[in-house]
Amino acid sequence: MSSRKELFLLGRKLTHSFSKQFFEDQFKDNPFYNNWTYNLYEMGEIDQFNRLKLNPGFLGCNVTIPYKTAIIDFLDKVDFQAKKIGAVNTVVNERIGDVQILKGYNTDATAFQQTLLSFKDRVKVAMVLGNGGASKAVQFVLQEMGIQYKVVGRSLAHNFKNFQADWLLKADLIVNCTPLGMHPDIETAPDIPYKLLTKSHILYDLVYNPKETLFLKKGKTYGCTVKNGLEMLHLQAEMALKLFVKAASN
Repeated sequence: MSSRKELFLLGRKLTHSFSKQFFEDQFKDNPFYNNWTYNLYEMGEIDQFNRLKLNPGFLGCNVTIPYKTAIIDFLDKVDFQAKKIGAVNTVVNERIGDVQILKGYNTDATAFQQTLLSFKDRVKVAMVLGNGGASKAVQFVLQEMGIQYKVVGRSLAHNFKNFQADWLLKADLIVNCTPLGMHPDIETAPDIPYKLLTKSHILYDLVYNPKETLFLKKGKTYGCTVKNGLEMLHLQAEMALKLFVKAASN
């Protein structure tokens, strides 16, 4: 591998992302990262990854909407947990013996679980909005924690068009895993009956830009506890960086 270490964030639209700034802040004033770079790589199609991985200094990448599931077919190996989840948000160019492989991991799940610990005693039933790669990590964590949940998605049997009031009334935690409300489309939000929300509900939005989405604003109107995805973003990025450092040190 080249002495230069190149990291990327892969996604379709990345103007909303804080990742580049986050990683560059970690690199700053630390001689270990002198030859490391982090750049955004917008891909119209997933197969563009085949060109990216040929960069001589390619150390790995973070993966976001809408490629967390599709990227799996382009990897040599997938970590056990990421395989169980069915989604990858971190790809590492690793050396195993004399062979260089691309291995996929999911740091979203562990990060989400850590951020949920402060609410765990309040959550018996959850509702997950959306069924993409981030949602799969959330569902995995809820299952591991023994929390019942219902997934509502556009193409699922339970969807926004046939939304039932009792789904929301029975839920303690509602997690938005859709990109609705993300910059620049800040006036959008999942189509649920917000008027049924109460102060006993917890609204968790994985979107972190803006810090207070329309989904969270609506929740605050009805006295809900609200949380955005910024803490989860930082935690999953810190975990990803540890994987990159380990690969670079081998």
